[in-house]
Amino acid sequence: MFGDWGFSTIRLREQQERFQSWLRYNVTNKVEIIVIELGAGKVVPTVRNFSEEIYHQYNANFIRINPKDFDSPKDAISLPLGAQEALEKIYS
Repeated sequence: MFGDWGFSTIRLREQQERFQSWLRYNVTNKVEIIVIELGAGKVVPTVRNFSEEIYHQYNANFIRINPKDFDSPKDAISLPLGAQEALEKIYS
């Protein structure tokens, strides 16, 4: 991953398995999922693509927070703010 020779694929697999287990649990128990994406731009779209995949696949709620690249899929919420400012406004 970007020339990081210390990257552990074993750890990645374990994290992915835990995440998939968490998703299955929520679907089985009809727990609503919300994706809050902070600052993921279009230059490296990996996070954006993953967020949208979860949004579509699991009928999740979705909030995209980004001061520049804030366009979102239909029925999602877009906040054209920095992460800290947006979270402070959501919290209050």
